[in-house]
Amino acid sequence: MEAMCIRTSITEVIGLQKQQRGSGWKDQEYNETVSMKDKLYRRSIQIISRATKEAYRSKRREVVKMEIEKETLRKTTSFN
Repeated sequence: MEAMCIRTSITEVIGLQKQQRGSGWKDQEYNETVSMKDKLYRRSIQIISRATKEAYRSKRREVVKMEIEKETLRKTTSFN
């Protein structure tokens, strides 16, 4: 009961706000890489071979590494 009253009071004072997502580090290079990964995925579904699956896996790893690097860079530059 008390928690509901507190939540109602906070909502009345502050209002409802959507949580902001921190995706400011995504750039054109990242979007192109993800687009290529998606194309390779669709191709690996259509043409079932070891080569197409390995190409998709390789690109997926590249995207994950890029995400980690860019997120790390964003965090280190935002604290300075």
